[in-house]
Amino acid sequence: MRSGSAAGPWPEPATTVSRLAEIVRSKKEELRARRGQARLADWKAKLRDAEPARPFAAALAEPPLALIAEIKQASPSAGLLRKQFHPAD
Repeated sequence: MRSGSAAGPWPEPATTVSRLAEIVRSKKEELRARRGQARLADWKAKLRDAEPARPFAAALAEPPLALIAEIKQASPSAGLLRKQFHPAD
């Protein structure tokens, strides 16, 4: 059972599909608006000038460990994840 009732925090599949369709539609509009704003040559120049990527696994192995985590009560695609949401707990 997938519902927002006692069976779980997930929305009905039709609701999820329509929300995802809205996200896709919105992103397509955003990309159409942004198309042409940045040229490929500009991106290639930025890549040439960028610092090399740092090795992720090595960074995790070196003390002190610094981690960024995201906690959230709801998700655009999954809906409500947790009703009783107290991040400080």
